[in-house]
Amino acid sequence: MKFSEYLQQVKAGGPRYLEGTSIPRQAERYQGRPAGLVSRIIGSAVDAALVYVVVTALDLALRTLDLVATPYINMPLPTPGILLVVAFAIFWAYSTWAWRSLGRTLGDHVMGLRVVAEDGTSPRIKQAALRSLLVIAFPLGVLWVPFSRKRRSVQDALVRTQVLYDWVTAIPGSTTTGSQAGRSD
Repeated sequence: MKFSEYLQQVKAGGPRYLEGTSIPRQAERYQGRPAGLVSRIIGSAVDAALVYVVVTALDLALRTLDLVATPYINMPLPTPGILLVVAFAIFWAYSTWAWRSLGRTLGDHVMGLRVVAEDGTSPRIKQAALRSLLVIAFPLGVLWVPFSRKRRSVQDALVRTQVLYDWVTAIPGSTTTGSQAGRSD
């Protein structure tokens, strides 16, 4: 069963909670509904921390290489501006891939969130790439969520995506896990 099929069943009055999943019982009523501001911010903070660790490790590796190679090579080290551009590039590639292929980044997974297109399927590659660019260029767009009737950020409204609560890890009678349930290969 695809995640979009699950959403259709829920909208038709079917159960939100499925036996054999890791959905917390308390979260049952939120399953498949638009995500709130705090969940999104915490998920984004997890993703930002991940990118920070990767860029810091890259910088540390380059500085170590420079320290070892100094007698032989005069290697320029990246400036903070270059590291910021690298961080944005890494975040863009990471979130584009994650939203397109899995429907979620690591931060989204931690918070039980999934990014979907308006029809409930995974965003197309162009949607995911543009959404990622907009998140980088205008991160404060998420502050629109409490004021939006559909609980969408500015980025979601522009690229026609939606962020939903999704704790599904396995749907009974299916061989698909939650991270694959929203795929529309």
